[in-house]
Amino acid sequence: MGCLCLVWALEKLDYYLDGSDFEVVNYCNAVKSLLNMKSPNRHMLRWQIAIQKYRGNMTTVHKAGSIHKNAAGISRCALANTPDKPAYVPLEEEPHIPIKGINITDLGTKFLKEVRESYKQDKNCHILTCLLDTPGQILCQLSGIDFKSSKRQAG
Repeated sequence: MGCLCLVWALEKLDYYLDGSDFEVVNYCNAVKSLLNMKSPNRHMLRWQIAIQKYRGNMTTVHKAGSIHKNAAGISRCALANTPDKPAYVPLEEEPHIPIKGINITDLGTKFLKEVRESYKQDKNCHILTCLLDTPGQILCQLSGIDFKSSKRQAG
């Protein structure tokens, strides 16, 4: 992409660049590798020929994409993956897997009592359980409304 952009820019700016020294600042090494390529494919060969005229006057400078954010951001701009776009790739649909059954377990009161007791033994949870167990304790205020704890009977 960087090479094609360079070829396009050189063609458009030929009137200004012909015969003058200039510097090409890019964020990828593709341009340097294009200039030094020994056996390019037909696209690269065409680009090499287009750039050849400027080779003596052009200096290429690499500037990292993280520093060269204005150019990197433009070239990395994401397009929506819709059928009207030339680079559209249909997404694979997830297979439909029907639910064969649901298992619901009823936890016994003995288990819930053990969980409640373990909260009381944990020092961090103990503070919270004490606040929740104190009837009328203001837990927080939101928009001027007091949220208080209320003692619930264990079932």
